[in-house]
Order: sequence, then structure tokens, then C-alpha cells
Amino acid sequence: MGSLVLSEKKGQVIWITLNRPDKKNAINTPMATELFDELRKADEDPEARVVVIQGAGGVFSAGGDIQEMAEAEDRYKFLGEELAGGIQKCCRQMRAMKKPVIASVGGAAVGAGMALVLASDIVIAAKDAKLSMGFVKIGLAPGCGTYFLARLVGYQKACEMVFYSDVMDGEDAEELGLVNKATKKEKLEEKTVKWAEKLARRPPAAIATSKRLLNNSYLAGLQEHFAMERDAIGSTGMTDDFDELITNFLSKGTKK
Repeated sequence: MGSLVLSEKKGQVIWITLNRPDKKNAINTPMATELFDELRKADEDPEARVVVIQGAGGVFSAGGDIQEMAEAEDRYKFLGEELAGGIQKCCRQMRAMKKPVIASVGGAAVGAGMALVLASDIVIAAKDAKLSMGFVKIGLAPGCGTYFLARLVGYQKACEMVFYSDVMDGEDAEELGLVNKATKKEKLEEKTVKWAEKLARRPPAAIATSKRLLNNSYLAGLQEHFAMERDAIGSTGMTDDFDELITNFLSKGTKK
């Protein structure tokens, strides 16, 4: 059996590919383990600045592997600790890593696949992509993704998306704020490359610290967060990137 998750570095961007196209990239426990390992390695790569997650075969991920669920001897332990736990571990890593993560979504992103989309920092989707929470349709409460979903779309909309598990396309998801950019299917890779390379040109310390601030805003009280902001702007003001960029900015101003 080949790798369930592929990783390829192109310039300063690492492309991570969910690689079970014959199963519509359904996530089983070995895939979750491989995905976590590839995310961790990508974050530790000193030459990489951006990580992209995509699915092989024109599909992002159809969700958790239902066959694996059905065959589990201890279903409670398997679903909660092993499968959902493994996917949650990937989602935590995506948010904790210094590098920004872009989800490039073609085809379906359902259930656990949708959780990976929700945990990403930037989402580029095909206009005809099919996004759904999906869990309730197979009799499950969501094992992952609700933390991000309610904060992104609000409580009532999150209830609608979970309870009904209707499918929305990329354009509807963009309008709702779940997707940054919806594009024609044949332009998905091109558009993702454009966004990734543009982000890779941004100062890495500023991006990493900004990401940490935005994630902390979910958890911290106002005063704690304000203190974190003060420290963040002070520390990034000590970087070489700031020196170079502010010098360029001031130089342009004097030429007017």
C-alpha cells in the first residue's frame, strides 16, 4: 500500500495531498496519523513558508471512513478516541503551527474533511465543490469541526448546517464566509498557487505571530489579549523584515 498522504515542496510551499482517491479520500486512522506527521514535518521545515492541503482525484475528502467505523469492535472507543481523536489532533496542529495552512477544495469536503477545511487559515474552493458537515446524515453527532464552525458562521447557522447537513457549493460557502475564494474548477490549482505564493512572500515572523494572535482571540479575555498584542507588535518590530520593509516604505515616501 502506498502512502495515504503525499507531501511535495514546490519553492516555499509544501503541498500535502490526501491520497485515497479510490475511497474519495475518506480519512481512516492510518491516514490521520500520516497527515499529522506531514503537518508536523512541514512546520519544522525552515525553507517552507506556506502549507497547502488538497485531495487526490478531484475530491478533497468525503469524510471519515464509514467501512472502518462499521467494522470497529469497540465503536465508542474507535469513533471518539481513535478516529475523531486523530482528526482533532491534525486540526490542533494546523492551528498551532507557525506556517499558514491553505485548503484547496475540489469536489466533496464532508464530515471530517469539512473539519480540515474549517481548521485551515485560508480556503480556496471550486465553485462546484460540495461542502457539508454530514455527520447527522449517518446518525452521528459531529466528532470534530463544531468549535470552528460556530465561531465562523454564528450559532443558529451552525445549528442549521449540523442538524440538516445540507450540501452547499463553493460560491455559497464564500458568501457565508467559510471560503475565501471560490473559483472555476479548472482554475483551482492556479488560484491556489497564486494565493500560496503571495502569502509565502509575506514576512514569516509577522505571519506566524498574527496567526497566533487570531487563534488566541478565541480563548483569551480582553486584557490578556491586548497584552499579547502589545508583545506581538513589539517583538515583530525587532525583526530584519520590519527593518527592510519600513526602510523601503519610507524611501518611497521621500521620492514623492
